[in-house]
Amino acid sequence: MKDGKTFSTKLADQLEGLRLACLALVQPGKVFDALVARPRYAWPMILGLIASLLFAVTIEKRVGYERVAESLAPMMSQLGMKPVTRYNAANGIRLDYYLSYTADLIWLLIGACAAWLLLLVSMGKRYKWSVIFSCICYGSLPFVVRKLLVVASLWTFVDGETYDPRMPIASAPSALVSQADHPLLYSTLATCDIFTLWCVVLLAVAWVSITRSNSLAARLWIPGLYLIWCMLTIAASAMFA
Repeated sequence: MKDGKTFSTKLADQLEGLRLACLALVQPGKVFDALVARPRYAWPMILGLIASLLFAVTIEKRVGYERVAESLAPMMSQLGMKPVTRYNAANGIRLDYYLSYTADLIWLLIGACAAWLLLLVSMGKRYKWSVIFSCICYGSLPFVVRKLLVVASLWTFVDGETYDPRMPIASAPSALVSQADHPLLYSTLATCDIFTLWCVVLLAVAWVSITRSNSLAARLWIPGLYLIWCMLTIAASAMFA
C-alpha cells in the first residue's frame, strides 16, 4: 500500500512538472513563483532532448545533411573556415545536430552560473543556484517550441529543397532580407526573432520571481542585457561586413 502511494505521489509530481512546462509559455508568473518554492528540471530537459533528436532526424529524412552542408558552405568560407569535402562537412553537421542538446545544456549551465553571479553582484545576496537553473531551463522553452515547429513544417508543407539552415523558420524580419546583400540590416533584424524575444520576456518574469522585487528596475534587467547584446552583435556585424 505504501509503495502504491509512493508511486502515485511520484507520478503526480512528474505530471505537475509537465503541467508547469506547458503553463510557463503562457502564465510564467505563477510557474516561476512555484519554481522558486520548489525547483524542477526534468521536463524542460526531456522536452529539449526530444525536440533536438526529432529535429536531427527530420533534417536527415526530409532535407539531407549534404544539402545543409552545401547551403552553409558560402558562410563557412566567409568566416575563413578551411574547405572540406562535402562528405566530411555533412558528417560533421550531422554529428553537431544529433548532439546539439549537449551544447544547449552547456549553455543553460553557463547561463545559470552567470545569472547567479549577476544576482550576487547586483542584489548583494546569495540565491540558490538550483532555483536559478530551474528558472532558466523553463525560460528556454520557447526554443523547444521553435524546433518542434520546424519539425512539423518540414513534415507537412515545407519542401526540403528550399530549406535554409540559417533561417529554419521565418521567425524574424531578417527572413525578408538577403544576408549577402545587406549583412548589417540582416543582423539588426535577426535580433527581433520572436522566439528569442519570448524567451527574454520569460526570463524577465523569472528574475522578478527570484528576487521577489516588482520594481521597474527588476523588470528591465533582462531586457536591458539583451539590448546590450544586440548592440554588440550589430556592431560586430558592421565591423566585419
